[in-house]
Amino acid sequence: MSTLEQGLTALYNEDYERAREILTSIPGSDFPKAVGLQACSLLEYIEELQGLPAINKSISMGRAAEKLERNNFDVHFMLAQAYAARYQRRGQNQDLRSAQQHYRIATG
Repeated sequence: MSTLEQGLTALYNEDYERAREILTSIPGSDFPKAVGLQACSLLEYIEELQGLPAINKSISMGRAAEKLERNNFDVHFMLAQAYAARYQRRGQNQDLRSAQQHYRIATG
């Protein structure tokens, strides 16, 4: 299991301290680093450390990771979560449509 997979597994299992430790130590290529930063930003939002700026950063990093490797489940799943969270905060229908689109890609 890669470092990225370990970090995402910890995040999905709600072991946030361990997830942060793993995701901030990702070595290697740009793609794992971008997904790790995307997950860390989402984690900051979940822990309510940064609110909307953390969601915006997660979306930016997810879009950067998406350019590096298309149709990756983790990227699209986290983008769906981030857009859904931003929709809850701002209520803009574009965020809802983006969340639905990325969820379809992740599960498709």
